[in-house]
Amino acid sequence: MIRQRHPDNPLSQMVLYVGLPEWHPRAGIAERALSFHYEVVDIRTIDCQQLMASPALEENILAILCRMDHQKETIRELVHRIAELPEKSRADALTKLLILSRLRRLETLVNMETSTMALTFNLMENDVLRPMILEALRDSEQKGLQKGMQNGIQQGIQQGEQQGMAGMLIHMLQRRFGAIPARVEEKIAHAKASSLETWGLRLMEAGSLEEIFLDQ
Repeated sequence: MIRQRHPDNPLSQMVLYVGLPEWHPRAGIAERALSFHYEVVDIRTIDCQQLMASPALEENILAILCRMDHQKETIRELVHRIAELPEKSRADALTKLLILSRLRRLETLVNMETSTMALTFNLMENDVLRPMILEALRDSEQKGLQKGMQNGIQQGIQQGEQQGMAGMLIHMLQRRFGAIPARVEEKIAHAKASSLETWGLRLMEAGSLEEIFLDQ
C-alpha cells in the first residue's frame, strides 16, 4: 500500500522509543529464514518545536515527550491550545497530555498550568475515564450504595451522597493500585464530601496511594 502510493521514495522501518530510561536495542532481527532491520529513534532527540508547529493537536501533545529547552513555556502553550477546544474534546486531550506527561515526570507541572488557567472538565465526558466510572457506579449499585449517584460524581457530591461516592472511590483505587489497606477504606468511609472530591481528582495524576492522601 505504501509502495503503491509512493513508488519513487525509499522505504525504511523506524521504531520510536518514548520511555524514560536510555535504551540501546539491536536494530534488527536476524533468524535462519528472516532478516529484518529498522532504525531505533529516541523521541527525545526530536526538537519539540517540530511537533508544536503542526496544525494537528495530537502531534502537539506528543511534543511533551520530545526534547524541550523550555518546559514550562511549552506546556503552558499546550494547555492553552487544549483550553480552546469544546468541552468533550478538551477532556480527551487533557487526559492524553496528563498520561504522556507521566512518561517524563512532568505531571506536576502540567497540573500547575491547568490550575493556573482554571481548566477543568467533566470526568463523564472523558472516553478513557468514563468506562471506569460507570463500572464503579454499577458495582456501588450492587452493594446498595447507588442512592444519589445517578447524576454522576459531581451531582452526587453536591447532594451529599457520601456513602455512594466513598464506595466508588474505593473501587477505582482498587482498580488502579490493587488491594488497599483497611485503614484507607476506613478513612474514605468516614471522610467529608469535600475530601472525597479532592481525592477523586488526585487519582488522575497520583502514582501511589500516599500521593492521594498526602495532606491527611
